Amino acid sequence: MIKQDTLTRRAGIAYYVSTAFLIASKSFPHAVLTVLLLHKGLDLTEIMFVQTAFTIAVFLFEFPSGVISDLYSRKIVYLTSILAWVAACSVIIFGTGFAMMCVAWALYGIGEALASGTVDASLINLYKRLSPDPDEEIKTFKRISNQISMVSMIIGAMLGSALYFTIGYNIYAVAMALACAAACRSCSPSPRTSTTPGRRSRRSCPK
Repeated sequence: MIKQDTLTRRAGIAYYVSTAFLIASKSFPHAVLTVLLLHKGLDLTEIMFVQTAFTIAVFLFEFPSGVISDLYSRKIVYLTSILAWVAACSVIIFGTGFAMMCVAWALYGIGEALASGTVDASLINLYKRLSPDPDEEIKTFKRISNQISMVSMIIGAMLGSALYFTIGYNIYAVAMALACAAACRSCSPSPRTSTTPGRRSRRSCPK
């Protein structure tokens, strides 16, 4: 059986790795976003409306995403958010024009709304249940999460800007691969905690 500190540590590492892949994936096109949309046939005014489509999608799905996370597994909602991002990347790669880019950015916004308060909330609940010092564990978790997000965002944006002039729209294919890696890491089997007779084991990624 696995000790509780080992369980929380493994769950934390899985979350950090998944977050690093996903943030890097979404940061890939940031530095060349305007150039990319101009090449997709949009003008500056249409680019503004595309960004508005993203904002509206986040606004409309933020509250429903919280309700869905409470009703169903947070991990499933998190994986659905990654699927929405992969779908957005596919539309960007194969679509052109204002309407298709609005669809892509709306899907991106839906994914962002669904991702908020899912696996990270489950991990915080795990610390509260199993850690001998949950407050300190949660502070450390939040600090490391912020650091990983920042570093991943910087690396992703730098790599994306460099690769765009070599592989063009295919940077979104690389972004999709990173997103799939994030999904696979979050789907890795959860170790079991030690149990007493007659009690069910707990898992590192609760629903």
